[in-house]
Amino acid sequence: MIFIKSIKDRLQLWKINRMHKDGTWSSEDAMQRWTQACKLLAEEGLTPEDDNIEANERVFAIVMGPEHSGRVCTQGFGVTPTRFFPQSKTEGGSGNNFGQIASLREEFRSFQDNQMREFGLFRDEMRQFMQGFQMNHPPHGGSEMGGNDNSSDA
Repeated sequence: MIFIKSIKDRLQLWKINRMHKDGTWSSEDAMQRWTQACKLLAEEGLTPEDDNIEANERVFAIVMGPEHSGRVCTQGFGVTPTRFFPQSKTEGGSGNNFGQIASLREEFRSFQDNQMREFGLFRDEMRQFMQGFQMNHPPHGGSEMGGNDNSSDA
């Protein structure tokens, strides 16, 4: 069985997509960019494999340059910067909070799942309440609901 791991680190994903199965690079440019990324991280005492998503994202943005209009590198067709990065380019860069964004997305999904569960429980309780109410308070016939009772006039 093959397990596919979701890779949230764009620098690592970029590397995976440019390495052949035999470990060689797909192009000279790819190898040079990877070398540059490794050097920039080494200046901070890090390596790309340290799983420091924020540092990797910062270096990725430096090495790859600015995002092209309407696209996000490594994210495929249809992903736009405003959907991928919740802040604008003028608010401190697109990827500085990449790890925090991924964490908030997961937290939101968890919150959303919890809300749906609670809503389902509330709906079930409301149905039970309404069924019990209807059983204890059956609807009255038309003659008993304030109709004319002329028996007292006779």
